[in-house]
Amino acid sequence: MFEYEINGKKYVQKKTVFIQAKELIDLVINVLNEKADIEAPEDDGGEIASRTAVEWAELLGDKFLDAVAIVLIPEGKTARERNIKNAVADLELAELDIIFQIVEDFFSLNKAAGYYQRVLSIMTKFQAGISEEKPQPDGSQSTGSESSISSPPQTLQK
Repeated sequence: MFEYEINGKKYVQKKTVFIQAKELIDLVINVLNEKADIEAPEDDGGEIASRTAVEWAELLGDKFLDAVAIVLIPEGKTARERNIKNAVADLELAELDIIFQIVEDFFSLNKAAGYYQRVLSIMTKFQAGISEEKPQPDGSQSTGSESSISSPPQTLQK
């Protein structure tokens, strides 16, 4: 766990939990969706630790501080109790060294290469619009856009 003082408030960073990972993935996908000219980072063989905070800032643009805020938790609160907008406002007044340290600490706390590979795969598929073809019982191919989930059985009320 890492502790920071930002704008007179104490924040902690722990190993990323599911809600934070989901928020980070959603943020990256939204950035890619908004800026069609941005390409997903190339597969670097898991060398995510070699990427700098500046490179992440360039990729995420004006959403960079949102990503940093997602991994921070105000002292004494849980990940679910965070207020991202308040954390972003505090980060806007933080020294750059602290922001860069938060990014570096994130990758030292988490299995960054594994997360990165998964996110990279999702981003690449999202950008390419890949949908796996699924064989149908009649031998035709599905584009993947149809739902394969069947309706639950209905019960009769007496």
